[in-house]
Amino acid sequence: NNWAKGHYTEGAELIDEAVDIIRRETESCDCPQGFQLTQSIGGGTGSGMGTLLLLKIRDNYPDRI
Repeated sequence: NNWAKGHYTEGAELIDEAVDIIRRETESCDCPQGFQLTQSIGGGTGSGMGTLLLLKIRDNYPDRI
């Protein structure tokens, strides 16, 4: 299904680059307080990639979510 494609296959290929961009942006902030994301939850590849991204952010920044 499309959610699994965004979460496990195509998302898995892109997630390291996305997390690296988030890390660089967070490091450039003086006092990051949290994250705000807009994500598709309708069941397509965007929802799978969005879920994967949220999991990675939660793992890397547990005190910011």
